[in-house]
Amino acid sequence: MVLSLIGIVIAMVFVVVSMFKGLKPLLAGVICSFIICIFCGVGYEEGIATEYAESFATSVRQNLMTFLSCSVLSKVMLNTKCAKVIADGISRVINPKHAPISLFLICFVLRLGGMSVGAYMMTFAIGLYICKKADYSEDILLACVVGCCYTVATFAPMFPSPTNALLQNAFGTSSTAGMLSGMVTSVVCAVLILVYQEWTCRRWKKRGRTFKADYMIARTSSSEANADAKEPNFVIAIIPVIVVFVFYNVFAMSASAAMFLGAFACIILNFRVFTAKQWLADVTKGAYEGITPIVALAAMAGIGGAITVSPLYTWLGTAIGGTGGMDPLIASAGIASLFAALLGSANAGISACTEILMPAINASVAAGQYSFEAFHRLIACAAAPWSALPHNGAINSMMAMFDTDFKRSYTPTIISGFVIPLACTICITLPMTLMGLV
Repeated sequence: MVLSLIGIVIAMVFVVVSMFKGLKPLLAGVICSFIICIFCGVGYEEGIATEYAESFATSVRQNLMTFLSCSVLSKVMLNTKCAKVIADGISRVINPKHAPISLFLICFVLRLGGMSVGAYMMTFAIGLYICKKADYSEDILLACVVGCCYTVATFAPMFPSPTNALLQNAFGTSSTAGMLSGMVTSVVCAVLILVYQEWTCRRWKKRGRTFKADYMIARTSSSEANADAKEPNFVIAIIPVIVVFVFYNVFAMSASAAMFLGAFACIILNFRVFTAKQWLADVTKGAYEGITPIVALAAMAGIGGAITVSPLYTWLGTAIGGTGGMDPLIASAGIASLFAALLGSANAGISACTEILMPAINASVAAGQYSFEAFHRLIACAAAPWSALPHNGAINSMMAMFDTDFKRSYTPTIISGFVIPLACTICITLPMTLMGLV
């Protein structure tokens, strides 16, 4: 068991260092899993050819259409300048120098509408124009997305996040579980993240680190005609977003189908802007651009598959059915964090440990010590920050989609998505919950 722990730690360090050095996620994921298998005494056939490959394939199957649809939607929103028009509209309300605030609000609204990957891509597309207006480095965009989607949009009460849904199903709680502690944590966390990001943007600008991504806007065009395309009015520009929001939430359509419809609406509304041949080229290019992030996500998901067959994972499952005399609330939050850290995902971590923790949680609730609502909100807040670690598949996917890397963008990202929300959980959510201020 000790050897497997050492192996997993070494493998995680390898992932961080290698991807900072520029190693691609696919190769990094395989090597990382191979290291885990060596230290855990798991054979190649079981650890790599079976568990890693199956987890990789499962991730592709679950996310293929989502990534393809959001890539196409993002491409047509950029090419038709709908994203630029939306950015201009927001800039007239909020000064571009407050780009992090604008992007946080955009991402928040889109995530509230149920979009996940689509929210990342739409925020990025709009963010390019806002950063250009403010002359802020595009390297901040990943931190802006993670600072919203991986924090407040994950653990805030009343938010339709997968994390909240998992805990609601497990505990039978409502979306307002832990309302007081959750809202206080969310507000303070959001404010601290925005203050840090605004300070970072301005510090970078003073040091000459400004907007250098004109090529990213230019390359969205499949021909020179795109550069001369007439901008739509704001109503036309916002309709594709509304289409996605309505069909996803009101008609309960899948995210991928809703985003394909949004892309179709964007094309129909702006069809005269380009020729049919140009539209076909843009849609094809958008679809192909979705392949790289799919592979990056699946490569990290494969690591989770390798970890689940390690002796450490098995030992944790059998050893922590009870919480060893610790306060059950603290123990549950700590164990959920540990599993989330190992698997690189709050949702995966919660899914893996919920069944193990239920006996201790049920006993605590039955004894009147804590409520299910208290467990719900603290576990959500405690597990969420660990999704911002380097071996999280979505982090790597976004880097591929945003054309950035760990060296350029990860420092503000880890502070926004991990350091600040974890500090808020420890300093706000935990003490409030222990005092019964749920």
